[in-house]
Amino acid sequence: MQTATSPRLLDTSYVQFFLDNLPPMQKFTVIFEKVDGTQRKITGYLDPNAPSSRKSAPPVITEDGWKSFKLDSVLFIDTVDNNTLNNDW
Repeated sequence: MQTATSPRLLDTSYVQFFLDNLPPMQKFTVIFEKVDGTQRKITGYLDPNAPSSRKSAPPVITEDGWKSFKLDSVLFIDTVDNNTLNNDW
């Protein structure tokens, strides 16, 4: 799915649907574009205790602590098989 603002970004409704349908503690990877145009990759779990007011920038629990990303800046999002490494990006 694409957005009108950038043909590379995923539609925010798709990203929200993906997040809403993740099983609890399902690991996922998201690649997103920062404000300065650089790309960042986060792999982790959604914080199950996050308030619903954080839906525009959901908190993710990673090995390095909490991170977040904005729904309207996502380039890629997918689940991670917990039995494999995800270092090919």
